[in-house]
Amino acid sequence: MASFEVTTLTGIELRRPKIAAAALVVDDWTLAFRLGVSGKLLWHVIQNRNHFGRKDGGKKRLYRRFAIPKATGGRRVIHSPSRLMKVFLSQLRARILTPLTASLGPHVSAYRVGRSIRDAALLHLATCAVCAPADGPHTCQEEVVESEAGAGYRVLRSGTDECPACQPIPKHVCPRKGVKIHFDIHDFFGATRRSFVRQYFTEVVGYNFYVASLLADLMTVALEDPKGRVHHGVPQGAPTSGDLCNLVADARLDQPILAAFRGSGWKYSRYADDLYLSHPENLPRERVDEVIGRIDRIIRTAGYRTNWKKVRVQRPSRRQEHLGLVVNQKLNLPSDAVRRLRAILHNCYRNGFEREAQRAGKENVERFVSWLRGRVGFMTMVNPQKAARLRKVLSLAMERHAVGGEGSHQENGERVT
Repeated sequence: MASFEVTTLTGIELRRPKIAAAALVVDDWTLAFRLGVSGKLLWHVIQNRNHFGRKDGGKKRLYRRFAIPKATGGRRVIHSPSRLMKVFLSQLRARILTPLTASLGPHVSAYRVGRSIRDAALLHLATCAVCAPADGPHTCQEEVVESEAGAGYRVLRSGTDECPACQPIPKHVCPRKGVKIHFDIHDFFGATRRSFVRQYFTEVVGYNFYVASLLADLMTVALEDPKGRVHHGVPQGAPTSGDLCNLVADARLDQPILAAFRGSGWKYSRYADDLYLSHPENLPRERVDEVIGRIDRIIRTAGYRTNWKKVRVQRPSRRQEHLGLVVNQKLNLPSDAVRRLRAILHNCYRNGFEREAQRAGKENVERFVSWLRGRVGFMTMVNPQKAARLRKVLSLAMERHAVGGEGSHQENGERVT
C-alpha cells in the first residue's frame, strides 16, 4: 500500500543549479511542472520527436523535414515543428533557456532580444578621438522636394559646414585601421550534438545527469550527415535552437577564445556561426596566420569545424565588412547597396512599381513595396540620414503612382497613415 514514504525521487540527486537564474528542476515531473505541461506530453515529445514522416508508425509527426537551396550551393535541411511542438518548445525556451541567455556577454548578439548586427559591428570599432565626431548624429538639414511640374525631385541640404558628422576625417594613425579576421563554422546547428547539450546542462548549469539528458532529448533530433551517418543534433528551425546553440557555443568556444586572447589587443564577437576578430594594428601575415591557427585549434577542440571557404583576412586598405556592414573607420552601409536601392527607388518614381517588381522577382506590387520598406528600415538602423532621404523618395513615388494609399504601415518606430 502506498504511503508518504514512497517517492519518485529515489536515487535522484537534489542540488541547486550553479546559475542563479536557472529554474530548479530535479526530475521529469518537476520539469513538466516548470513547462506547464503534463508528464505524459513531456514523454510523448521525447519518444516521438524523430517521427518525421506523415504516417511514420501511425504517429503524428512533430517535425516536418524539408530542404532548401543554399546561396553558396548545396541544400540546407530545415525541421519545421508542428503546432504542438512549436508551443511546447516556445515554453521550453521562455522558462528554461531565456533566463540562462541573460548570462551571455556582449560578444554574443544573435538570437538575443535588444541586440542586432549593429551591436556586433560596433564592438569592433576601437575608441578614437579623431573619428568620434563622425560617429554622432547629423545636425545638418536635408529635404527631398518635388519639382512643380512633377517631372523630378531634388535633394536640398543646409548646414553641412557646421555639422560634425559631415566633416571629412583627417589623416591620422587610427586604431580602427587594423586587421580583421572572419571565421565561419561548418554546420553550426547540426554540429551542436546531444552530448554537448547534456554536458552544458550538467557542468555549466549544474543540473543532475537525468535532467540534463531529458533536456538534451527534448531539443535535439536525429540528423544525417552527407556520408549517411546518423547522430543527434540541434535542428535548424526549432524555436529553441538559436538560444541553445548560443549557450553551448559560449561555454565550449567563446570562453576559451576570450581567455586565450585576453590582454592581447584582439576583440572577439560571434553572431551565430560567424566569428569575428579585430586588432587595432595592421599586423604582418606571420602573426595573423598564427592567430588563425590558434582559433582553428580551439574550434576543433570544441567539437566544431572551420569552414575554410569563408575564412577572410581583411586589411585596412580595402573595405572591411562584418555582417554586411562596413567597419573601416565608422559604421556604414556598403555604397553599392545604397546606390542599388537608390536606383530602384528612382526608377519607381519615374516609371512606376510594376516593372521594378517584376525585375526584383516579387509576386505583386504590395510585396515589392513591403520589401522596399524593409530595406529602408534596415538602413535606418545603420545610417538614419541616408535612410530618411530614401524613405522620402519612396513616399513621393507612392504618391505619384497611387500605390499604398490605403491602410497604414510601421516605419522607424512610428505609425504612419
